[in-house]
Amino acid sequence: MNKIKNLIAKYPFLAFVMNRYVLVLILFSVWMLFFDNYSYLEHRVLDKEIEEIEDNIQYYKTEIKKDSIKVSKKLLLKLVGIGSLMAFHWLFFFSSIKVSNVSIALSCLGTSTLFAALLEPLIFKRKIDLSEIVMGIVIVICISLIFKVEFQYKLGIIYGLICALLGTIFSVFNGKLYGKTSSGNIIFYEIFGGFLVISLYYVFSGQIS
Repeated sequence: MNKIKNLIAKYPFLAFVMNRYVLVLILFSVWMLFFDNYSYLEHRVLDKEIEEIEDNIQYYKTEIKKDSIKVSKKLLLKLVGIGSLMAFHWLFFFSSIKVSNVSIALSCLGTSTLFAALLEPLIFKRKIDLSEIVMGIVIVICISLIFKVEFQYKLGIIYGLICALLGTIFSVFNGKLYGKTSSGNIIFYEIFGGFLVISLYYVFSGQIS
């Protein structure tokens, strides 16, 4: 007891710390901070979990919004327009087969490499790949040789080249739409645009009465 009194005499602040009320307050604070079911540390863990849940809620809200069939008018027109390009692509492809043959139509599709090599740098603002250009030129030379040999199929070759160009434009612009909406929306509206074009073609060509 004397030792305690001597310590208090030597360090006066201990008198305050050794006060029974102060001791109770310290014990209570330690208990609430570290050992109680609703301690400060427990609250920190719970707050972190709540933040993670809120982040997840925001993520799922964003994903649900993406999956919604609703899109802006501007994006809708782009999607329907790109779908229409694909419809025209197939119309010219089968027209090429009709006025020539399958070999001519498929050979002309090879020019897509050259069209892509020229269009993609313009649209995506990247450097021109010389290897793609060279490959495309070689394919064009081969097509020219076919054109000379099979001159009676010139209309089929022209349709085939238009088909290849439209297919390339479709692929390039379709790539630009990546991330603008869900893949499901892109496919849905593009198919809808293609369906409209094909339907109008059959109506005005008299193939649907």
